[in-house]
Amino acid sequence: VPSNVPSNVPSNVPSNVPSSSNPYGNSSTSMSPSKSSNPYGNARSSYNNNSPVSSSAPIVRSNGATGVPITPIAQLNMYQNRWTIKARVTCKSDVRTWSNARGEGSLFSAELLDSSGEDIKCTFFKEGVDKFFDVLEENAVYTFSGGRLKVANQQYNTCKSNYEITFDANAEVHRATDQGEIQAQIYDF
Repeated sequence: VPSNVPSNVPSNVPSNVPSSSNPYGNSSTSMSPSKSSNPYGNARSSYNNNSPVSSSAPIVRSNGATGVPITPIAQLNMYQNRWTIKARVTCKSDVRTWSNARGEGSLFSAELLDSSGEDIKCTFFKEGVDKFFDVLEENAVYTFSGGRLKVANQQYNTCKSNYEITFDANAEVHRATDQGEIQAQIYDF
């Protein structure tokens, strides 16, 4: 062992490395674990950090009068399976029927507008037509939930949203109080 190496340093440590250095960049000279020592430098654990952490959850959700969280139409995405939107029915089609190799049924469409100015097309199928066609009125405000999102077919859709909603008999549609926060119509030329 060279004479410039302290006697308490193992012989497999190179002689040019001081015995108090830490290969992970921590300047602590204590080898015992302590609250402030971190062998990875200044990296902090997100589990013990009390600072605000960003999340990928919906950014804006407000509770409606019933206490149900309301999701803005602009924040709907294919990975959400539970959502409730509050919107005004701006346009409602007549009932149409179809018959093809897969079966027959009826449908009607509506356009919904929320308080942020985003609109979305929704279509009610089969039993949903029987259940909701007479309930929905143009220019009235409702809460909608239980629908399935799909990518909008822009060939047949003039709404701003990139998605469309399909509703069946399992959907939930409830009349909401019109507090004036949702415009009656938005024109975008």
